[in-house]
Amino acid sequence: MQLSPWRSIILAAFVLFVFLHATYAQKNIEMAKVPNTDIACAITIENSLWQPNSPALVRGVVTNVSQHPAAFMVEPTLLLTPKSPEGDSYWSPVDIFRGVPLGTITRSVGKQAQTIQPRSIPLKFSKGAQEIQFQIDASSLFWAKQISSVWPSQRLFSAVSPGAYSLTLLLGTNHGDCETPRVDVTLRTTSAAN
Repeated sequence: MQLSPWRSIILAAFVLFVFLHATYAQKNIEMAKVPNTDIACAITIENSLWQPNSPALVRGVVTNVSQHPAAFMVEPTLLLTPKSPEGDSYWSPVDIFRGVPLGTITRSVGKQAQTIQPRSIPLKFSKGAQEIQFQIDASSLFWAKQISSVWPSQRLFSAVSPGAYSLTLLLGTNHGDCETPRVDVTLRTTSAAN
C-alpha cells in the first residue's frame, strides 16, 4: 500500500515532531539532575535500627559552601532505597525545618482529577560558609512507594516493608539538586520486645 504524497508528508512531520519532543523532554530531564554547587548537605542517624514505638531520628546539616549570601526554594525528600534488588523504594517529602510532612498544592484538572505538587520552602543563608542544622523523626512523616501515583499518606511503619535500606535526603532546589551520602538503616515492623 502506497501513501499519497500529502499523507507521507503528514506522517513524516508527525514522526519528526515525536522525535524532537522526546529529545527535548530527555534533555530537560537530564538538565533537572544538575547538582547545586552552592550548597552541601549531610545526614546522620541516631540509631540504625528503626522499629515501632521508637523515634527514627535523622539529623542533618545544609551548608552554604559559597562565599556569599544565598537563597533557594527547596523541596526536601527523604528516600529509602532497598539493599536487596527485589525491594521497593520509598519517599517522604519533608519540611526539614519544622520536622513535618512537606505541604502540598492541589489543583483541579478537569472535573474529577487533581494534581498534587510539593510546596517549596525557603532556604536562606545570610552569609557565605553558613550552616543550618535540622532534626527529623522519620517515623512521624508520611511515606509511599516511590513508583506510585499517590502522594505519601501513611506513617513509616505502615507504608514501608521491613528490611535493610539506604537512606538519603534529596534537596531539590530552583538551582539544581543536593543529595546527601547514603546512610544504612534497618526497619522492623515489630519492636524487639514482641
